[in-house]
This record gives sequence, C-alpha cells and structure tokens, in this order.
Amino acid sequence: DDYDAAVKYHKKGAIIKPYSEEPWHHLSMIFHKMGDVELSRDAGGKMVNLALRKLEVNPEDCVVLSRMALTYAVIGEKDKAFKVVKKIEEIQTDDGIVLYNCGATFTRLGKKDEALSYLNAACEKGFMNIIHWFTNDPYLESIRDDPKLQEMLSKYAH
Repeated sequence: DDYDAAVKYHKKGAIIKPYSEEPWHHLSMIFHKMGDVELSRDAGGKMVNLALRKLEVNPEDCVVLSRMALTYAVIGEKDKAFKVVKKIEEIQTDDGIVLYNCGATFTRLGKKDEALSYLNAACEKGFMNIIHWFTNDPYLESIRDDPKLQEMLSKYAH
C-alpha cells in the first residue's frame, strides 16, 4: 500500500532495464490502483511500445504478449486485447504468469467465465505461490468476491 515507494522502485527499474516492459506494466497497475488514469495510460503506452519492440525479436514471447493483452484491456483497446489473447492461445503456453495475465485481461474485458477459467489454469500450474496477487490485483477487483473465485482459491491454498 506504499504507492510512492512502489512508483519510485519501478521507475528505478525502468532506468536500470530500459528495454524491459515489466517496470512499465507494474507502474501502469500502480497508477491505476492510485486512481490516476492518465498516468496509468501513459505507463501502459510505454509498456506497449517496449513490448512491440521485443516482439519483433521473439513474436511468441507469451509473457510479453500477456502483459500487452492486459494493458490493452486496461486502456480500452478491447479488440487488440482479444487478438493478443488469441495469439497466446495459438501458441498454447502453460506458463502460470501468462495464464494469470490472461485471466486478468478477461476480467477487465468483462468476461468472467473466461477469466475464471484462465485463473484456475494458472492455479493448476502452481501459480498459487503468489496468492497475494489474487487478493491485491486491482484488475481482479470486479470478481474478487465472486463465490467461484473464492472456492477456487480455497481449493488451491496450501
């Protein structure tokens, strides 16, 4: 909940790793959680630009693709978000972070059943070791209290 420290940390990460989209992905999320839509969109735009450059080198980098899909969903580019998730599905990854990001993407797109399916798949792949993401991620806010999500989290909690 220390947003100022988190912003400072991720801005430093963006300086240390200028070609990584990850700090900008997290900055977009932090600004969103803080309620600053403009800064969230700006960080999301920087994230997408870096992601597009990385995808020129490896167009099947599913982690980058999943971050991009989520960012598109957050900034209102629904068609682009769906298109990126479709590409991820074609690659058929079973990476937990990718599945989690796809679940968050579908949550932002208002597709609860698809979101829960992806989040369940992430849990099946062992992604539950970071359960705090499920409880703190602002992009899951709309389904946080859903009985199906709560049941799933109980099922996989250690």
